[in-house]
Amino acid sequence: MADRTEQVLVNIPHKRINNAKVLIVVDKYVSGKTLRNVLEEWRYDVIGVCTSSQEALVRIKKDKPDLILTDVALDHCDVIYLAQQLNSHTDNTKALD
Repeated sequence: MADRTEQVLVNIPHKRINNAKVLIVVDKYVSGKTLRNVLEEWRYDVIGVCTSSQEALVRIKKDKPDLILTDVALDHCDVIYLAQQLNSHTDNTKALD
């Protein structure tokens, strides 16, 4: 890990969820890549970084992640739409406030 921010984030205490498949939804791929690097350093299975709600829905249907990390304020991604779609199309996905 070359980036100083990543080095600081990796050292934050955390509780790992065993074998969790994680999907990251962000509007800027660079921030998603940083988050991916940190999670992979923590040994999470990051299955992808998406930059739109449509892209995320395709990946969710295909890969069935255990955890979806997203920002609530995204430039080119309707997070409310994404949460509504998740709640209406899956039985066990919960949106957290």
